[in-house]
Parts: sequence; structure tokens; C-alpha cells
Amino acid sequence: MPPTPEQGLLSLDEMAAAPALPSENPCGALWLMLLSAAAQSAADGYLDAFTACRDAQKRRELALLKRAEEERSLALASWESALPPGGGRTAAALMLGLELSAALAQRLPEGDARHLIAFLVPEWLDMLYRFINLTVLRDGPDVEKWLGGCAEIMPGRPLTACQRHPHDGIFSPAAPGGAAEIPLLAMTSAVRAALWHLREAAADETDALARGLYLEMALAAGQHLTALTGLLPHPGAPECLMRLYRMASWLHASCALQEGDSSLGQFSRAQQALDRARISTLCVLFHLPMPGSPPEPLHLGLSKGAVRDTLEHIGMTLLRDQVVPVDALHPGADYFRYQKLLYPHPLAAPSRRVIEEMIRKCGADARFEIAPHPVEALRRRTEDAPGADR
Repeated sequence: MPPTPEQGLLSLDEMAAAPALPSENPCGALWLMLLSAAAQSAADGYLDAFTACRDAQKRRELALLKRAEEERSLALASWESALPPGGGRTAAALMLGLELSAALAQRLPEGDARHLIAFLVPEWLDMLYRFINLTVLRDGPDVEKWLGGCAEIMPGRPLTACQRHPHDGIFSPAAPGGAAEIPLLAMTSAVRAALWHLREAAADETDALARGLYLEMALAAGQHLTALTGLLPHPGAPECLMRLYRMASWLHASCALQEGDSSLGQFSRAQQALDRARISTLCVLFHLPMPGSPPEPLHLGLSKGAVRDTLEHIGMTLLRDQVVPVDALHPGADYFRYQKLLYPHPLAAPSRRVIEEMIRKCGADARFEIAPHPVEALRRRTEDAPGADR
């Protein structure tokens, strides 16, 4: 017999358990953060469905499902406590943004979603690069324990160049049910989690330079979230909730496949049955058709080459819904007007100052590269190539 929604409820002891990181895979931390972000998105999705529903019995069933999803989210958040505190979680959030965007850029079908996500890869890379340099400045060079070889550390599209006018990067919503919808929803959940971590880091920070860098990165991540969310179709609340469960089911199946017999893999396999039960319940409650086959499984940790392939486009920006060279914009373009507003003194931007301070103190920036940087102007480790954002 398949489990009932009530069988998905957890005890407080189960939610509060905080084991060691439940995976030997270096990318296990990324999976943990992604599953946690997906669970939180699903829990939040119940608010719209619950508010829109007027049938008393349906509201009771939704309340039960909502509680089960909140408990799963809290359990995963408890597991996240096994990540290195402070900077370790921020590093994992940035690595997840980088790795997931690079993985999806390789697998999504041709269209706006693929083009946008591929365009954003160099921005996640640069955020990770500048964060790691800040961390080395403050805590020393032992950051490999956070990275596990999952990502290269090198400059991408400079963070100052990632800040665009809010009118730019807004795409038309896709049609419901497209091949990109569920992966795009996963990317949106990951970006929302990264934005939350950056806001928390900025709120807890007492050093002005570090706080400024977190705020810069939060602005860029918030911009990503707006662009990605704008691509999602917007059906009714029950359909939105259904696709959140489809996303969770897809991620649990992918994690179980990659993580094998680790405790994280075992957890994901158990959650798949609960996801199927919740999907069936929603179909019955709202007379929805059973969803079709999920996307092919996702694999994290193999995207270094894909990241490098995107770096030839670091001199590009978004003009409305088009990718264009920065040099092709006229001097009065919205992009430049917003840049002047945000950065009255561009070279004094926290993201620039972190690299300058690192070079002054250590003689070179902090990197981890498997080959020379694909962009010749960014190979020099003794300067933060001004104009690289052009």
C-alpha cells in the first residue's frame, strides 16, 4: 500500500536530528541544500493554494500536506547544520548556484530558459571567486574543505558588471508543461536559498567590507530570481503546487541515484514514495490529471567544462530580453545610468576592494584552476582587470 499523507509526518526528535554531513560525496552538501530549498518552496506554495481554496474539507487536507512539508523542510534544515558554520553555508549556496546553472545550461532545450541560465553562469562563478578571496583574507587558505574539488575558483563576469537596470532581463513566461519548467523551478528554489543565506550573512556581519560584498551578491542573486521567476508560467494555485511536488520528486530521484547508499540517498528514496502519495492526493482533491514522466535525472559535480564554455560571454549583458555586448550599448543606455547610480565610485566597490586587498596582502588573488583561465585578460593574478566587465 502506498503511504498516506499522514504517514509523512515526523516526530520532533526526527526533525531535530543533526547528524554529520550525510554523504561522502563532495557534492553531498549541494544536494542537501538543494533538497532543503525545494522543500521550503513546496511549503511556501501551500499558502497560495490554501488561501485560494474555499472548500472546508479540502483546506483540512491541504493543512495536513502543508504540515508534512514544513516538517520535511525543518528536518533538512537541521541536517544543514552539519555544514561548516557561517562561511561554509554561504560557500555551499554559491557553489549550488554555479553548479546547478551550469548543469541545466547543458541539458535544457533551446529557448529563453536555457539562454538565460547559461548567461548567468559566469555571474555565479564571480560571486564564488570574490567570496572565497574574502574568506582567505579573513580565515586563511584552508577553504578546500568547503569545495571538495566541485568547482574552480576564478573570476567570471565581474560582480560590478552583473548589476543591470531592473527593466533588463525580463522575459515572457513560458507555456505551462514545457520541458524546462521543472528544472527552471529547481533553479529558482536554489537562487531563493542563496539570496536568503546572503541576506543573513550581511545582517550578521560587523565588517563593512564583508557586509558590502554580501549586499552586492544579494543584489545580483535577487536580480537572477526576478529573471528566472518571470520565465515561469503562472497557472492556478493547485497546478503551481503540483509542479512543486513534481520538482521535489525529480530531485529526490536524482539525489537517490547519485548518492547511492549514503544516508542522504536513503532519505531521498524514502521521500520519493511520499512525493508520489502527495501528488496523488492533489490530483484527487483538485481533479488534476496525473503528471507525465519527470525529466532525465540531474547530476551535480561534473560541470567545470560547461562553466569554462560560458566565459567567452563575460563581456555581454542583457538588454530587455536580448543578450548583447556591453560595448554595443549607447552611452545613455539604462545599464550605464543604473551603474552610475549604484556605483558612484566603481573602483571602490566592495567586490573590487576585496581582490585589491587580497593582492596587496598575499601578492596574488586566491584561485583554484584546472587550466589557464579561458579569457586571457583574466589570467593575471596580480590585478582585478579593470574593464573586464566590458
